[in-house]
Amino acid sequence: MSSFVFAIVSLVGCALTSVYCYTLSRKLDRFRRVEDGIGAAISVLSVQVSEMSRTLDRTSCVTADAELRLNAVIESAGHHENYLRLLLAGTQAKPNGITSEPDLDMISTPPPLFIRGNGSAH
Repeated sequence: MSSFVFAIVSLVGCALTSVYCYTLSRKLDRFRRVEDGIGAAISVLSVQVSEMSRTLDRTSCVTADAELRLNAVIESAGHHENYLRLLLAGTQAKPNGITSEPDLDMISTPPPLFIRGNGSAH
């Protein structure tokens, strides 16, 4: 009698396991489908990550170029500042009322202020 009960319990356990496996198989099949469900969401997110990576790479190149141009403009502004200071110092009156001319050997012509992307001056 106990072996008969054990056989029925085993049979019920096998049947429940079969139903569970079948249900799990259907859920996994829906999960793997690319047209709808989570498979589609994963596919869309993968494409978006690829696009964002390409955009980030392009942005890095553009910002590096902009940084170089900005540094060139800052350096040029520094040269212009020194040039203007020397000109201003040369036009100010001395205490005895005599104006002095700036020493032209000390004044160098500053480089052009505007630089194109390829490095040529405007």
